Amino acid sequence: MAGSDITKKIYYRIVFRLASALSVGGGENRYSDGDMIRNSLGEPFVPGSSLAGIYRSLLDAGEAEDYFGTSGRIGRDAGSKVRTYDARLYGSSKGRSCRSVLRACVGLDEWKTGRPGARFDFEAVEPGAEFVTYLEQNCGPGDRDICEELAIAWLEHRIRIGRKTMRGLGSVGRVTVRRKSFDFTREGGLDAWLDFDMYR
Repeated sequence: MAGSDITKKIYYRIVFRLASALSVGGGENRYSDGDMIRNSLGEPFVPGSSLAGIYRSLLDAGEAEDYFGTSGRIGRDAGSKVRTYDARLYGSSKGRSCRSVLRACVGLDEWKTGRPGARFDFEAVEPGAEFVTYLEQNCGPGDRDICEELAIAWLEHRIRIGRKTMRGLGSVGRVTVRRKSFDFTREGGLDAWLDFDMYR
């Protein structure tokens, strides 16, 4: 177990359904000017690093550093107490039943009129697709369950993902959250954690 000062492990499973199209670019342009990032199976996903950036933005600077690390700043503990997992397709959204579409855009000038030759498109996952992600927190003495606040942000629909969120993309509809915790200061807590399979 990493770190002898860990007294509790907390896990959250978050399943969310897209209320609007989602576009998270991977730097490729095989299908469009801005393709969705995909895993080795060809399925679109949201990187955990993208979600971690969203989570950090919901906290004040001090809390963000305390729980998500300090980017290796000298003289400070650079480790993160919270592990953020990729959001993967979930349930019936896996495989062929999850459709992506191409969205067309036009670049505008200062007069808000289309610039010649400034048309581009990008790939997006259609609304209704479901994803699952996880949060894992190592708690020591004095730490609070910061992931509970992040789970509440999901439930209150304050999480928006990907590009063009100010134009309505990346909004989340139905969300379900499950929580599991293990207290290592109690008898059997460590054994229960060793038997735990987060993905089940």
